[in-house]
Amino acid sequence: MISKESYSISIDFGTSNLKTGIYSRGKAKIQKLSKNISGKQYEPNIITRCRRKDGTYFYEIGDAAERELVSADSANMKFVFNVKKHLCDESWSVVFHDGLKADAVELTSEIFSWVNQRIVTMKSGNKPEKTVITVPVTYSEMQVSRLRRAAEDAGIVIDSVISEPVAAVFALDECSELFESDADDEEKYIFILDIGGGTIDAALIRITVDNGECCVSVLSSSGIKYGGSDLTNSIINDVVVPSVSSSDAELISRMGYRFYHDVDTEKIRMYTDEEETAEGCCVFEGQSIDYEFTDSQVCSILDSKEIKTQITDMIDDMLEEADLDADEDDISVHFIGGGSCITYFRSLLENYFGTELDEFDDDESSGYVAVGAAFYAGILADNRDIVFENRSAYQIVGELDNGTVYLNRNALYGNKTIKKPLFLSHDGSRTYMRFYQRFDNESRKIYLGYLDLSDSKYENAVLFDLMILPDGRIEAEIYGQENESLGKEIIISEEL
Repeated sequence: MISKESYSISIDFGTSNLKTGIYSRGKAKIQKLSKNISGKQYEPNIITRCRRKDGTYFYEIGDAAERELVSADSANMKFVFNVKKHLCDESWSVVFHDGLKADAVELTSEIFSWVNQRIVTMKSGNKPEKTVITVPVTYSEMQVSRLRRAAEDAGIVIDSVISEPVAAVFALDECSELFESDADDEEKYIFILDIGGGTIDAALIRITVDNGECCVSVLSSSGIKYGGSDLTNSIINDVVVPSVSSSDAELISRMGYRFYHDVDTEKIRMYTDEEETAEGCCVFEGQSIDYEFTDSQVCSILDSKEIKTQITDMIDDMLEEADLDADEDDISVHFIGGGSCITYFRSLLENYFGTELDEFDDDESSGYVAVGAAFYAGILADNRDIVFENRSAYQIVGELDNGTVYLNRNALYGNKTIKKPLFLSHDGSRTYMRFYQRFDNESRKIYLGYLDLSDSKYENAVLFDLMILPDGRIEAEIYGQENESLGKEIIISEEL
């Protein structure tokens, strides 16, 4: 008998790996997308083009694309493995070996379509009730907009976009007990550090239960644009290449992602096996390159990038913003992500909070975000009475005609802003206000979109509120001189 039971899903679109979670019958878990010998619960985030017997080409994704990477023909093939990073660059595109040109949104849409088809097929054609997609804390609204567009092009309806470390909290055992609790008065502080392939993300979250109502509130979240892929590239460029001959260095350059993949695999193996040295051998075009690197060299690379200082300063600022103290307040600390096996980061976190972290488990550490986001999708589908406050972690910046900027620190990350004077620009046919975002007063502005206020009803507009909607879009409510609401508009995430 074909089952038509309801379910909801999550997509953790990682830089290095692609993971999906599924929520059904009150439980969330990782959903494997294909069978593989290693038994891993995720797919490598790789896409390429493969040739059929009739001469036509098609996209190959995930584990199947990785198998092509080590095939005899890989030297003549083009692989894309960091499409997530390219979503921030509207001008980026790639030409595959068959001559097809595609941009980051198109490739992301192909990956999402592949995920969607596999899951729906596994569920006998039954579509998910709710879909939640996760993004890094440092993801710009423009990147979220492109991610959303890619999903829509793939036929996926996104019900919510939440940051990766925030999603993970819904997968923690100690938190799930609170979600199910009928207690009248409980409070817990959770700190999550997520070392991913492209970013280091953190969230400080308070969970309370009051009179049976559970509230999840993001007190602070922040991120650093550095991750496991950056570290692997540094190992190759700063350690391996200087230690080999010029001919081997040239071969490494021609290997491209194939060599990167080999080194990245050895890096993770070194830490999961608790060894001090990684030794690898990569074969390409009948030639082999032996290489090695050590934990000490990895630590030196991270120190040279001042990663320890950046993480420490980030946590300091987050605790100050939340008015918490690592020594005085009871904060439960969790370390997740593929990079959470690296001793450098583990030691840093344990020393900062004076606590001992759980032992590293690859499947569990890498699956928290997908499982947590799936559980949250289930909350949406079940209409459960859980309040979720404060979602985003950036400033919204309005640009004025005179070149200055209006800064709004949306301190509650997703609640309405305070009302401020509204300044408009005119180009003859439209009246609009450009918006940008940034994470602090020192970081550069990232273009976010514009608010179209050309409608005559906004002629007397002087105030506005901004609300970040659950699906990641930003809604503005416009007010007149008497504080009356004139209407609501969505910020348009396009270039003027």
